[in-house]
Amino acid sequence: MSQNHSDSKNTRARVVRLWLVASAVVLVATAFFFDNAVQAWFSKQHSHTMGTAASAISRWGDWPPLAALFCSVFLIATACRFRKVARTALVVLLASSLAGAGASGVRLLTGRARPSAKIGTGWYGPHSGSHKLSSFPSAHTAVVAGAAVAMGVLVPWTAIPGAILVCLMAWARMRTGSHHLSDVAAGAALGGLIALWLASRIPAQWPPHRWYAAKKGAPQSTPEAKSLVAKSQV
Repeated sequence: MSQNHSDSKNTRARVVRLWLVASAVVLVATAFFFDNAVQAWFSKQHSHTMGTAASAISRWGDWPPLAALFCSVFLIATACRFRKVARTALVVLLASSLAGAGASGVRLLTGRARPSAKIGTGWYGPHSGSHKLSSFPSAHTAVVAGAAVAMGVLVPWTAIPGAILVCLMAWARMRTGSHHLSDVAAGAALGGLIALWLASRIPAQWPPHRWYAAKKGAPQSTPEAKSLVAKSQV
């Protein structure tokens, strides 16, 4: 009975994973059809305020500031022995890092020209890291999506604010002429899938260090204390 229940649960989990991957593929494929229309609309936007906001979002939503933030949260939570908070911060940090690294690796192979590049739109294939050819997928969006989805899985009430942040980053990257619609869609899909995979693989009792099990202010069991107890019982 228990074995059948476990098999059924694993089957449902596989179906959900396949559905999520298929949905991500459909999302990205659909976005390609709207690339030109969306880019044409953005090319007509000349608000200095919106441009400044988009640049700020791109700068502060990139991996280094996020990594610094969640590293700080992890260290503070560890010092205070808050295992759940430390685990959340570490998973978010890993998810955003893997998402960013994955997106950066993929775009070295695709070589898609950025909308703002003066070399003509198209796919130029593998390259050595040219900024002009690093459009697909968006690493900025992948990083934010990885962090947001990981947070949403571990702290459900953050799911909606996280989705808003992903949309803001996607808008900012298109507003600055750095990416097409399909680029940010692919980045969001990649980051989200990596975060879901990672969050499901890390156990609840992680990091597995006895430091978190100790209660602040509680007496610690040491060899000396055990020796004194044993002598008092003789």
